Amino acid sequence: MGAPGIEARRTRHWLAALIALATISLLGISATSAHAKPTMLYHGNGYAIKPAIIYGWTKDGTGKEMQAIGGRIDAPNPNIGAIDWEFWRKKKAVGKGAGWGSNCAKKNCVSPFPWNGAKLRVTAYKRHRGHFTRMIIFARDPRPNWGNYVMRLRFLGKNSRMVNWAVTSIDHRRG
Repeated sequence: MGAPGIEARRTRHWLAALIALATISLLGISATSAHAKPTMLYHGNGYAIKPAIIYGWTKDGTGKEMQAIGGRIDAPNPNIGAIDWEFWRKKKAVGKGAGWGSNCAKKNCVSPFPWNGAKLRVTAYKRHRGHFTRMIIFARDPRPNWGNYVMRLRFLGKNSRMVNWAVTSIDHRRG
């Protein structure tokens, strides 16, 4: 058997190695959680990171004339292009695009501002369970005596009517 001083030293070394291993393990766990999945956004057909288009709401909630955000400010046919996402972080995402009214009965339907191809800024925020649950849509109205257009939306979840976002407020007044 070894001397009592040697046994005490071995125990201290063993304990120090165990503490070092536990510390490294904890650091590994926190590093893994720092690289968690990015926040996603429901775009009308599922969740995505930086979706090309966003749709799934109507001003009145009926689903009769869907509104969508894409990237093209010229004629939307054959497609409305992709949103230019300038900023995408865990708690907030900001992109620029154009607003379009869809499900129009007429071939050359004219939607009201800003759903007529006007430039918009979309901000997604309020992260919950890995996806954004709120959006703000902003457009600067170029018409004289009109204020800026601001629409706020809240995510309802996926449903069969294709209305996945509820409009909580619209601010667009004549000045």
